[in-house]
Amino acid sequence: MGAFRRDRRDPDRVALQTIAVAVVSLFAVMSYARNIDYQSFDGIWLDTIKRRPQNARARVNYASALLEQHRYRDAEEHLRAAVSVDPGYPEAQADLGAALCAQDRLDEGIVHLQRAIALQPGYAGAHQNLGEAFASQGKLGPASREFARALESRPDDVMLLNRVGWILATANDDAVRDGREAVALAERAARLTNRRDVASLDTLAAAYAEVGRFADAEAAGRAAVSLARAGGDPAMVPELEQRLATYRRREKVRE
Repeated sequence: MGAFRRDRRDPDRVALQTIAVAVVSLFAVMSYARNIDYQSFDGIWLDTIKRRPQNARARVNYASALLEQHRYRDAEEHLRAAVSVDPGYPEAQADLGAALCAQDRLDEGIVHLQRAIALQPGYAGAHQNLGEAFASQGKLGPASREFARALESRPDDVMLLNRVGWILATANDDAVRDGREAVALAERAARLTNRRDVASLDTLAAAYAEVGRFADAEAAGRAAVSLARAGGDPAMVPELEQRLATYRRREKVRE
């Protein structure tokens, strides 16, 4: 499963950076402990939380740092507080959903991701994480739709192109697969990466096989294996070689 993540840089966080620098410059005599506290934005937000525990934005911004450190349970605590203060705060709902999903509490996380999207339609990060949650549950149709919605806002996101393309090329459910669309998405990912990305070539090979272009699938598969062997991702080589053998047998990949 792909990592659950935030995708937006909070403009207030950037503004606070500028303010903090000015304050520290003007008040150089502040205590050593407080100087240490203000050496990081995380310290600023934590200090704000201590002084104003009902500040939902400070909770969300501090939780973002915790998420990046994989401290999901700690992040959950602050995000629940933020949602309690402001249930209409999309980023708080989305980040709480991500924190819960990262703890394998998928049903709970999905509820909050859906609330974030209801509050802010087109929230790409929430759509992406909702897609990851559905994929983790084996719900590939809903997963592909959420990834596709995220792509509407981020059409050059190679990871999203590969996520959707792979599902459309390899899903067991005939109603989910769409070989032509998979080829279009995979070719875009390959172009954007100048055919130097193992995952994009792997997706492209599977997509070509799905539409019966086995010679092209074999060529893309060979390129993926060569790139992985050259250092792109050597751990993937055995799996890639298995798929390459599948294309040589003129067979399609099914997940």
